[in-house]
This record gives sequence, structure tokens and C-alpha cells, in this order.
Amino acid sequence: MVATPKWRFEYNLNTLVILFGFAGGLVAWGATWERVNANQESQANSIDRLDKRLTAAEVSLRQIDNHELRISAVEKQAAEAATSMKAVENTLNSLSTDTGVMREILQRIEAGQRDGAQLRAICIIMQLRDAILLDLVSGMETKLADPKTHAVAPR
Repeated sequence: MVATPKWRFEYNLNTLVILFGFAGGLVAWGATWERVNANQESQANSIDRLDKRLTAAEVSLRQIDNHELRISAVEKQAAEAATSMKAVENTLNSLSTDTGVMREILQRIEAGQRDGAQLRAICIIMQLRDAILLDLVSGMETKLADPKTHAVAPR
């Protein structure tokens, strides 16, 4: 019969490499886990800080958009006011022309008639002046009217 071999304790190189590799892997995994957990609080603080900065930037952007809208509205109003002023200027120019015509009429009436007809002429001139002023006021209101709503612009 064959003799049973004796048991001997020997170190196998492959077994040692695998055991040390497994132990080293566990140590490396533990160190990595520790680094991740150690920086987690600082990373959360950084994320909160960035979130607050982004919120502040969004608020500023909304304010800038609001200011741009207001500025464009003011510019539009200024352009409309300039147009209205042109209309008023044109009306005043026509009024000065009408006043000159009225002065000529008065001078002709005064030269032609020096008697009681003068009173009638003055009455006619006054009526003519009232008609011109009424026409002027109604013309100014139509020129200053807003074409979209046909409402008279505020004075």
C-alpha cells in the first residue's frame, strides 16, 4: 500500500499575492470611502453657496430686465412727446399767421371806415378771433390725440 504523504506547511506564493492584494484592495476602498465622506460636508456647503449666488444673479437679471422695459417705455413716451410738441409748434405757427391776417383786416377796416361802422367791424373781428381760437383748440386736441385710443393726451 501506498504511504500517506506527510502534511507540510509551505507558503504558496500565489496564495500570498492574492491575500495581500485582497487586503490592499480593502484598505484602499476604506481610504477612498473615508475621503468621500470627509469632503461631503464641504461639498454640500459649496453647493449651497453656489445656489445662493445663482439665485442672487437671477434676481439681478430680473431687475435689469425690468429696468430695460421701463427705459424702453420712457423712450417711447419721449418720442411721442416730441411728436406732440411738433404738432403744438405747427399750431402756434398757424396761429401767428392767423393773427397777422387779423391785424391786416383790422388795419384795412380802420383805414376805410372811421365812423360808427367801426364798432360793427370790431364785433366782426372779435367773432372772427373767437372762431379762429376755437378752431385752434379743436385742431390741437385732434393733433395731440392718441391715434390708438382717440383719447386726448394729458396736458
